[in-house]
Amino acid sequence: MIKNYIKIAWRSIFANKFYTGINILGLSAGLVVGIFLLLWIQDELSFDRFHKNERKIYKIGIEGGTGITKKYLRISLPLLALLQKKRFRK
Repeated sequence: MIKNYIKIAWRSIFANKFYTGINILGLSAGLVVGIFLLLWIQDELSFDRFHKNERKIYKIGIEGGTGITKKYLRISLPLLALLQKKRFRK
């Protein structure tokens, strides 16, 4: 029975070459986009996972701007010195 299904599918592929080509191209493009999306998500979720104390890593930024709120992820050196001083205080 499966042999007959394969035979019918094979005949259909060669009878409708244009639509078969479009379907195969769309399927392959969708698979490529899906795989790239999964790889990107995996990379984003694994960021800084190689550190021993990964749970203690923080990202510090400043929010500000004129009219539109912007996030700046760089900090000034005086703030860095203050944070290092407070970190070792018990």
